[in-house]
Formats: sequence, structure tokens, C-alpha cells
Amino acid sequence: MLGWRRFVWVGVGGSVAILLVLAIFILSMNPFGNLPPLVFASHAITDINQRFQFPSLIRSKKYDSAVIGASDSRLLRPVALEHVFGGRMVNLAINAGQAYEQYRLADLFMREVDHPRTLLIGLDHVWCDDAADTVRITSRGFPEWMYDDNSWNDFVYMLNATAVESAGGVLASRSASIKGVSRRAMRCSRRRRALMTQ
Repeated sequence: MLGWRRFVWVGVGGSVAILLVLAIFILSMNPFGNLPPLVFASHAITDINQRFQFPSLIRSKKYDSAVIGASDSRLLRPVALEHVFGGRMVNLAINAGQAYEQYRLADLFMREVDHPRTLLIGLDHVWCDDAADTVRITSRGFPEWMYDDNSWNDFVYMLNATAVESAGGVLASRSASIKGVSRRAMRCSRRRRALMTQ
């Protein structure tokens, strides 16, 4: 009897300890830039799913202009658009972005940016699709909790495989910059950032 009881307590205690370590790791790495900065002051973009990364760019207050659209709009270079429209432009186009996801980005941009200057929306076939109002997201998922006005509810949703993987990417990127061991993660992060801001 004591053997089973001990086995259960060790199993439960081990599971709680693993969850606690993962929660602290995610909180300290802040993989989506939506939590208070505990370890790193600046946010490193390491995830390829833009739906999770773009809210922090909007809330950073660095940009007053944006491009929103699907992957074809990613070809629009913010630097070139700044010469035409002025302002500080960021490209927030989403790979395979559905109309609803683009709408949520535009809505967040208009709510969070104090004085929006320019908002370009790349209208393509997803906006005209008959199922645009029912097929709202892709298999990549959409984090509604990152697009609301309540930042406290983000903590509840952060303990997941996507956050752990992205937190690992942040750690690898930061370790490479601190130790100078690997430049690959740094180049990847810079390339992603450059694609969004050029």
C-alpha cells in the first residue's frame, strides 16, 4: 500500500515540478513579448507564426503605420513605403492570413497605436471568399487572448508547447549573442525582423 501511495505522490510532485520549471522558463524568456520583461528588456522574434509575434510589435509603440495582409503583402517593404507615406512603417502581413485574422490585427493596431498614420490592407482572394465569415483561422491557430485588452489573461494561456518551443528559440538566440558561439540563430532572428521592417 505504501508503495503505491509513494508512487502517486512522486508522480504528482514530479509533474508539478516540471510544470513549475516550464512556467518559470516561459515567463523569463517571454517568447511572444506579451508579458512583463523579467530577464531581457527587448523582445526577440523567434517564432515563424506571426499571429503570436505581431501583437507585441504593435504594442511596442515603435510604429505608427502598418501593412496588413496575407503572405503576398509581405513583399511590400516598409522602408520604401515610408518614403511614400511617411511615418514609421511595419509589415504585419501573415502567412496564409485569413480575413478575420487580418481584421483582428487591424483592430488591435487601431486600438493600441496612439496616433495611427497609415494602414495599408492587402485585399486578396481571402476577403472575397464565400466562407470568409465561417473559416476564420487556419490550422496554425489564432491566439485571441493576445488581441484583447486584458494582459493578465495571457498568463493562463502561456503554458503550451508553442510557448516552450519559442522560449527555447529566445534562449538560443540570446545565448548566441552573449557567448558568440553560434551566429545562426541571430541571423535568423535578424532576417525575420528585417523582413517585417524593411
